[in-house]
Amino acid sequence: MNWDRKCPRCNKTINYSLASTFSKANKFKTVCNNCRSKRYDNDLLVRFCPICNCQIKYTRRDSYNIGILNNFLCKKCFVSKWQEEKYGKKTNILFTSKCKKCGKEKIHKWKNISPYQVKNLSESASRKLCRTCSGNNRFKILISGLELKLHEILKKNDIQFVSQYVLDNRSFDVYLIDKNVLIEADGEFWHGRGKEYRELNNYQKISRENDLLKNEIARRNNIKLVRIWESEMTEENVKKELNLL
Repeated sequence: MNWDRKCPRCNKTINYSLASTFSKANKFKTVCNNCRSKRYDNDLLVRFCPICNCQIKYTRRDSYNIGILNNFLCKKCFVSKWQEEKYGKKTNILFTSKCKKCGKEKIHKWKNISPYQVKNLSESASRKLCRTCSGNNRFKILISGLELKLHEILKKNDIQFVSQYVLDNRSFDVYLIDKNVLIEADGEFWHGRGKEYRELNNYQKISRENDLLKNEIARRNNIKLVRIWESEMTEENVKKELNLL
């Protein structure tokens, strides 16, 4: 007695007799000879994520990474679980920062944030000036670590200065009131020290163009502008640039 059955893999018609079925484990799982000789590592399998119940498609070849390493979690749930274990559980945080100049307090509301992110954002928010002290209500000005180093040098030598001095709609790092001098603390990477304009990236080109505009504003207002590079930010060099030695 003969049967005709289609291969469940390639849909090819298989002709086999009753005698041949006894050599098979189960005639309903029989595949053709061509498919039997192949490995099916790339067969597409489907499971559901135990957390969000979304569909996960993977192959037998990826079953180790999906099952053993990821515990059959989807990519989004796996990354969220990994971040929670490394950085802590995300929560809603209220943080109060103070203006470095006038001491005015501001409440920040941060949603879905980890303790690691709170530390970085709180340090950044603590260096910002309020909108009144920045001199321009459209901008919130951030004081860099290089500027803070310059502030410490000036305070140590009892030099009066104004931080983030706004002139012609441009903010300068420091303005010395008694000497009528503007000071810019320039980072060597962001301002492209020693590079030609064609060698700069987009951010460095913006900084270079902004520096040229500030030079023109200072010249137009008859104010001396002193630029100090990051590697030269020492007390001795600052005194030398300001003719205090």
